Amino acid sequence: MFLSILTASLDRGKYLKKLYKSLLSQKFKKFEWIIGDDASTDETEKIVKKFINEKKIKIIYFKASLHIGKIVLDNALLSKAKGEFIIHCDSDDFFRKNSLSFFFSTYHKNRNLFKKDLVGIISQNLSTTGASQTYNKSYLPIENKIYTWENAKKFIKGDGTIFVKRKIFKNKKFPEVDFISNESILLENLYKSKKFILSKKITKIMDR
Repeated sequence: MFLSILTASLDRGKYLKKLYKSLLSQKFKKFEWIIGDDASTDETEKIVKKFINEKKIKIIYFKASLHIGKIVLDNALLSKAKGEFIIHCDSDDFFRKNSLSFFFSTYHKNRNLFKKDLVGIISQNLSTTGASQTYNKSYLPIENKIYTWENAKKFIKGDGTIFVKRKIFKNKKFPEVDFISNESILLENLYKSKKFILSKKITKIMDR
């Protein structure tokens, strides 16, 4: 499996429909979609099982018996992922058409560098009103240039889509301190001095 898309969800069944539809629109199909359900009380389970029964894409679904929080759920999602690369995708986000092909083709062009110290690709997210959720409008990265994480953060103001090697998460877990633990604690440590390709390509819409 090339890519695992990881989605934690709580009472977001109606949003998952839009995300599912966006995944069906992708030409690139070598991915698995893993959905962790944090004991939703809406129709999430029914909706996802309908997706699974359609057998159009590979879906792995699990549901917690009680509310465990996003951090614990994210760790469970990571433990189930089999892809060489992963993308975290919130339940109220959805992909633009052929975004996954963009990640694959960019990887393919740089595959020799990925064998060394290049670990991922960061692309741009927009809100439903068209505003960038990723980059500072007046300070944008050079397209497809490689930056260390420390230099990449100078351009990033918020959430981007991060396509990254799964193996850097090996034997690592988000700190399960409480329901609102900051995931950036682990990410800052994992991404330290690592290299990423930055792109202004719009790959995801954040439906807030």
